[in-house]
Amino acid sequence: RTKMSGLEKDLKEVQGREENKYCIGCSTKGRQQNVILELNIFVCQDCAGIFRSFGKKTKDVNMSKFSVEEVETLKNGGGNDLARKIYLARFRHHRGQYNSKVFIKHAFIDFDWKETSSIPQAASQDIQLNAKTEVVHQQSSNESQNQQQQKEEQGNQPNS
Repeated sequence: RTKMSGLEKDLKEVQGREENKYCIGCSTKGRQQNVILELNIFVCQDCAGIFRSFGKKTKDVNMSKFSVEEVETLKNGGGNDLARKIYLARFRHHRGQYNSKVFIKHAFIDFDWKETSSIPQAASQDIQLNAKTEVVHQQSSNESQNQQQQKEEQGNQPNS
């Protein structure tokens, strides 16, 4: 047996959470081995195949390498509970009404039931960070322009 790294332990911890023991695509209970990173969700092998058929990239928890960022996002801003709140917020049907492929297409490809006002926490933090970065860049740019303008004004003044 090999010793697990801290990253692998974190990934296994997220995978083992009660919310992630049920496939979000078909509700099958068990250890969900596959992650759809774009949506930060855990799914069973069958549903992973359906997601791949729609062009989504999947990663197997046991077979794939995950980056620190991927694990942190799953740990702090992902999981099936958050995804249900976002992507199934307006779902008002009986789940058995749809086969898994149709359900996945409506919920996670076409976003037919998505809560339009909600943004995942991690995405919200990214947006806030990007906005702060833009402000800093704008301030820096304005300061540079002001300095350039002052130099030009000094150069245009007659010598006394």
